[in-house]
Amino acid sequence: MVFSQLEEALANSALIVAEVKNVNASELASEEEAISGGAIDVPEGTDVLVLNSSPPATQSGGSDATRAPKTGYFRDNSIVRDSFMTDGGLLMDHGYNLREVKNIQIRRGESYRMVRLQTPWQTGQWMGRWSNVSQEMKSMTVQERNKLGLKFENESDFWMLLSDFLANFTHMDVCHFFKTSMFTLKRSWTESALTGEWINSLHDNRSGGSLSHATFFNNPQYMFDMTVSSNSVNYPLMVSLEQNDRTLVRRGERGSKNSSIGFTIMKVEENREYRLHRVADVITSSDYSTDRSVFLKTPLNAGRYVIVPTIEKPGPVGQFFLRVYNSCGTVAKELMRDEPNSTKPCCGSAVFLAVQLTVTRAEDLINEKRDVLNPFCVVKCEGDSVKTKVIKDSSSPQWNDKFIFYKKANGERKPITLQVSCCWPI
Repeated sequence: MVFSQLEEALANSALIVAEVKNVNASELASEEEAISGGAIDVPEGTDVLVLNSSPPATQSGGSDATRAPKTGYFRDNSIVRDSFMTDGGLLMDHGYNLREVKNIQIRRGESYRMVRLQTPWQTGQWMGRWSNVSQEMKSMTVQERNKLGLKFENESDFWMLLSDFLANFTHMDVCHFFKTSMFTLKRSWTESALTGEWINSLHDNRSGGSLSHATFFNNPQYMFDMTVSSNSVNYPLMVSLEQNDRTLVRRGERGSKNSSIGFTIMKVEENREYRLHRVADVITSSDYSTDRSVFLKTPLNAGRYVIVPTIEKPGPVGQFFLRVYNSCGTVAKELMRDEPNSTKPCCGSAVFLAVQLTVTRAEDLINEKRDVLNPFCVVKCEGDSVKTKVIKDSSSPQWNDKFIFYKKANGERKPITLQVSCCWPI
């Protein structure tokens, strides 16, 4: 799983930094929770992965190292913090750039998953299996290594088995770079940057907690569309939710704990314009974390969606910054209103009935004039008109499009009408 994630991240020009962390005991009280999540200050669009909570033994013997739950090892308070070197030659508290992952096939039919790393220093290279000085490397000529793809861009490069990489490094930061320019040959992303706030007051409650709480829909809600030219599936979406990092304080001050934040993505009706008040189709939810940011990448089909950023428990307040990236060119917006406004203010507040309708399919459509059918369905309700997507070349189209309408409770009872039409190929 990690191998495929690294392959995808590198293919998308991500910056990957791996580290063997070592935490001083005097810093443990204020940093323990942050380090257990992988980093104190996490930049935008960064996945923080905890690879191994127990780092390898150091060449200093380990007598002055004490295990801290979830955070690896920290030194005794009387020892001055410096750089340790593991038995495998890796420097602790130093970032290594991960440059390449490769599945190599040895002449005997053996297959190995390998990673290539780079150290910016003159020391700190891996000294274990498949290192530059290992028997595995020395047994092959330069031509044989090049044929396998085990190349070195410079003297600071070295290779490791993926299993050794996971066993020796404790943390890995994957920083994603999003190309938002139209003038690029690669996929261009549309960014929606939205600021919001979880509020809890007598007049306004926007801190409803996670989906497991009845007050979930009190949270801020943001709507966006995944619009594509065909009925394609699995279009990528990337979401980053950030909070103010309360653990970062001036020297001498004591920081407070971050909130546990996350978000839920739901597929909603194709014509929704107002806030949700009941659970729709839940597509995915992020993990909850006390890190500064939570990042998620997920594939989505075409349609309309709502993101609900939340603090895990109801009640806490705080500001947040939500970034939504998609390749469809659409932007996200906040849903502010609960229902339509009355068109006659003098009559007081109107009472609306919400009607949800799903256009599922049609069967055995016939058109005597043309052989090719590209059907769609038009739905009308009290002056509102919407239509499904067009299904190309089908006499039994499957739409499964969901819509919502708001009918006045005391108004004239007009029926909802459906009409199947066709658009003709040019």
